Amino acid sequence: MKQIKKILYLMLASFMLVTTMGACSSKESNNKDEQSANRLEEIINRGVLIVATSPDFPPNEFIDLSKSGDEQYVGSDIEFAKYIAEQLGVELQLEVMEFGAVCAAVTNGKADLAISGLAYTEDRANTMELSKGYNFSDDSEDPNCQGLLIMATSASSYKTMDDFSGKTVAAQLGSLQEQLTLAQISDVQLEQISSLDIGIMSLKTGRVDAMACACKTAELYVENNEDLAFSEVKFVTEDTNGTRIGIMKGETELRDKVNEIIDDVLAQDLYAKWYQEASDYAASIGAN
Repeated sequence: MKQIKKILYLMLASFMLVTTMGACSSKESNNKDEQSANRLEEIINRGVLIVATSPDFPPNEFIDLSKSGDEQYVGSDIEFAKYIAEQLGVELQLEVMEFGAVCAAVTNGKADLAISGLAYTEDRANTMELSKGYNFSDDSEDPNCQGLLIMATSASSYKTMDDFSGKTVAAQLGSLQEQLTLAQISDVQLEQISSLDIGIMSLKTGRVDAMACACKTAELYVENNEDLAFSEVKFVTEDTNGTRIGIMKGETELRDKVNEIIDDVLAQDLYAKWYQEASDYAASIGAN
């Protein structure tokens, strides 16, 4: 029931996006200060920072179903978004959408920042300004650990990456996991999903054999779902130097300001604190 409720929340959020994003665009067009030389000045003049996020990636961003409104969106990235808005002296406006739409919201100007557990990829670097890294994994063997969630009853069947050959693997549309799945599993049948919650349901109902997932997020799913397991097989990854924030291409003033704030956050070790608190929080409410 909790899974169904969460999916309904995301479906509702996606529906609301169609109207709220359009309204936001109209408002920007009518009220934008013509003297704004760049996006950073526009944000300051507007008094609002618009952040696109997909809250299905605990502990970075997820939903607390016991809360309502924007208060239900929680996680380390949400705290970071609040901090950036505070440092800019503006209000925060979250635009909740499917992950596949997050980057597009920035590239087409509907949002100022994409803060949604973004890893560095060459494609993203070509279409957006990417901030410095700010979330560095403590996994000493692989700082960008990515793997595959499977059903616990099937764990013995998946010992090597070749064991996933010809299988149906779910991966979030536009994600790093999607790229890794296509690149490293031969003859894979890719099932593109709009949210990780849908992937979990597809896995549990047998629609897919596995779901590609970041290690920390996978651990939270396994902790709250006894019927799931995290395969010992891991993707080969490169160190992407932390999670990034997406910014419209060419908006270097905003990028530099965000990087300045990231330096401040890292110097104070704030993100590590938010991440640990969000991990404990996600576990306590069974965010899965």
